[in-house]
Parts: sequence; structure tokens; C-alpha cells
Amino acid sequence: MNSKLLHLCGILLVGIAIGVLLTVLVNIGLTKGEGTDVQGSPTSSSSGTPTDGVTQQVASGTGETRSSSRTGLTVDADDSLIALVSDDIDDRGQLIALTQTALSIQNEYGIESLAQIYDSIENPTVRDAVLSSVLHTAMQSGFRQTFEQAKSLSGDIRRWALHEIVQQWARSDPQATFETVWNLEPTDPSIRMLQRRAVWEWAKSDPKTALLEMDTIPDNVRDFATEKALFALARIAPWEATEYLAELSGSNREATLATEIVAHWTILNPEASIAWADEHSFSTEKLRRSVVSNAFQIYARDAPESALQAALRQPTHLIEGGMESVVIEEVAKQNSDLAVSMLSRVREDATTTFNAYLKVGREMARSHFEFDRAIDLGTKIPLWQDDYYVRLAMHWASFNPVDLLDRIEDFPSKHRSHVALCLVTYNTGSLVLSSLQVEQAKGYLSEEHLERVRSLPTQYVNSARVSTVQQRPAHEDQD
Repeated sequence: MNSKLLHLCGILLVGIAIGVLLTVLVNIGLTKGEGTDVQGSPTSSSSGTPTDGVTQQVASGTGETRSSSRTGLTVDADDSLIALVSDDIDDRGQLIALTQTALSIQNEYGIESLAQIYDSIENPTVRDAVLSSVLHTAMQSGFRQTFEQAKSLSGDIRRWALHEIVQQWARSDPQATFETVWNLEPTDPSIRMLQRRAVWEWAKSDPKTALLEMDTIPDNVRDFATEKALFALARIAPWEATEYLAELSGSNREATLATEIVAHWTILNPEASIAWADEHSFSTEKLRRSVVSNAFQIYARDAPESALQAALRQPTHLIEGGMESVVIEEVAKQNSDLAVSMLSRVREDATTTFNAYLKVGREMARSHFEFDRAIDLGTKIPLWQDDYYVRLAMHWASFNPVDLLDRIEDFPSKHRSHVALCLVTYNTGSLVLSSLQVEQAKGYLSEEHLERVRSLPTQYVNSARVSTVQQRPAHEDQD
């Protein structure tokens, strides 16, 4: 059995052991004193050793206990853990025994035992699992008490423990967590990060209260807290978040919050979301178009028919190509047949019709690799066929030049030179096509397009390796 297989087996054993461990913890009810568990529910006190006598302490031989120079714990406690990590058994295979021993130490000596555990166990996966169990048990006596005790730790284990306590505490009482953490003296960057974390957790867990109490948050993180709270509010009550948009008018956050609002509101109530976006006084019309378009994109994914009906009620001038083209494009990403069936309902406006067909053709090629259908779709709009093939070639060359080159003969002959021009110019940046493929594409260039390629900056010409002699395939037809 090779080392990789042993490693995988070890990881599997750790996963199984953690599952068993959680079951054991539930069954034996490891607690210390009375207080509140991680979720904030009351716990009953218990007496005796939480490991039910599994761990045997090592006697000193003199009837006395000696102090450990590393942690101040007795050697009895120190040696019981060292004996396990020093034996011939892989730590991953005795995770439950290590955790039970660590819990026994913590039950007797308190949270300062985390330092010994951290120093003793080398395997990071096992160490994290054991430390998490110990800290979880300690927090059952109350978050505030555990936080105060953890402040006496030092180094990495102090930073880790405080961060974990704050994260768990904030789920049950985010405001109390924030107030406690902000009483800490910001003596190092880790404390400042912890304070920002407390603000974040409060804003995320209880955004309404956080926004009402924003004056109590220090000036240096108030903007940060406001942004986090508004985004959290937009997820749970987007219609309430709209009340704060006026305060952000003209800033980048106006656009990001408005986008977040419609992202969640449209899922809950698309008609109300779109009505709000239509009526709200955005700082610019450009932003309004963007927000309304986002709403229709989301609406189209869940209810394409209803979205199309609503889009047809929108003014055609709101967005280039009409809002129905936005809906049909989104539908085309998932179902090109349904999108094609919707094209006949597009309003008879040149820009709207052209954009709707182009977007469907583009998604046929990009999302479904339906290259023949994408090319054939151009024949359905004879008035705008030339523009359709020009724009389709530009898009297609940017995301799939290899297949476009393979399909170049399927385009009407008068458009093949432009297709080749797109292939050559786009390849100077992407370098997807080989030199041989570039030469093949150049064979379709008209004299006019060949001159345009020659006029490109030197680096582009060298990249594309443009020949001074025009090459044409002998089989080119004149359809």
C-alpha cells in the first residue's frame, strides 16, 4: 500500500472518528457547571469525570503531583496526553481517546489546558478536532466566562480561541459579543481583526438592530458595519433595504446594494421587485437600466413565460434591444428551443428584433454548441442578415475560435472574409489557434481585410504571422 493510499485512509478514519466522537459527546453529556451551551440553551450540571474513567492518570510515585514547566498543569495531566501522542499508534487512529483525555484535562484544569493540547499534538487535523471539542465543552459554561478565561492565553492559541468564541457567541447574542470585544484594548492587529469580526457577525446576524444602533459602533468601522448590515438586510427583507438607498445615492454602494436587493426580492416577488426598480429614483438612468435588467434575468430563470409577458410591457427605449431580448437571452442559455419559439413575439422594432436573434444565436454557439443552428438563424432575418453574421463572428471568435474556423465554410461566402478577420485579430490576444490554423484563416481574407491586418501594430502582425501573399482556397463558392 503506497503512501498516498495510507494518507487517504487516514483522512477517512479521522472523518469516521469525528462522527463517532460527536455521538459520544451527546450521549455522555460532557458539561462543566451550569451555564449556556453554544446555541444558548441551558445545560444541567454534572459531576465526576466526563470521560467516565477512560483515562488513567499517571502517578508520580511519591503520592504527590509535580508541576509541568510548560503549562502549570500537573505532570499527571501532562503525561496522560503525552503518553498517547508518543505511542506507536497514528494519532488519527486514536482521535476519540485523545479527545477524551483532553476533555478530562480541561474539566480539571480549565481552558488554560488548550495551550498544552496545542503544543502536544502535531497532526494539524487531529489537533483542530481535539481543540474544537475542548473549546466547545468550555463554552457550555457560558460564552462570556469562556471569553474572559481565553484572554489569559497567549500566542496563536489565544488568537484562535478568541476568534472561535466570538464566532459562536455572536450567533446567540451578537450585540453582547460586539460590546464585549470592543472593550478590549487593541494592542495588536489580531485584536483589531477580532473587533471587525464581531462587528461583521452582529451586522450579519441581526442587521435591523445593528442599523438602529449604528451610532454605538466606532467611527473607524461604521462604514464597514453599515455595508455588511445592509447586504444582510437585503437578503432577508429586501423591501426594507430600499429605504437606505437614498443615503447611498451617487456612490458605488448604491449600485451594489440595488443589485443585491433585486437579486433576492425578484426570487420572492418578481412583479413587486420590477415595479420598485421602475419607480425608484436612482442617481442615473444607466443604473436603473442595469437594475431592471438584472431583475428580468433572474425572473426569466424561474418563470420564462411570465418574465416575457412582463418584459413586453416595458418601454422599448429602456434598454437597447428591448427588455424581451434580455429575457430571451437568459432563456436561451438554458433552452434554445424555447428561446427560438419566443422570437416571434418580439416587438416589431429593428433594434429589438436584431438583438433578440443575435443573442439567441450567440447562446446557441456558446452554451449549446449548436453551430449549424446559430448560422442558420441568420437566414430568418434577411433585412439584418449581414449585421447578424458580422456580430455573430465577433462573439464566436472570442470564445470558441477553433470551432468557428471549422465552420467557416458554412457561412455565406461574402461573410467568410470577415469571419477570418475576426479569427486572426482575436487570436493575437488569445493565441488559441496554432500558426497553421492562423494561416488557414488568412486564406479567406479579402484584399481589403488583408490590408487591415497588415496595418495592425507590429506585435499583432508578428503574433498573427501575416503573410505578404494572399492565399485563397480553390474551392471557395460564390453563393
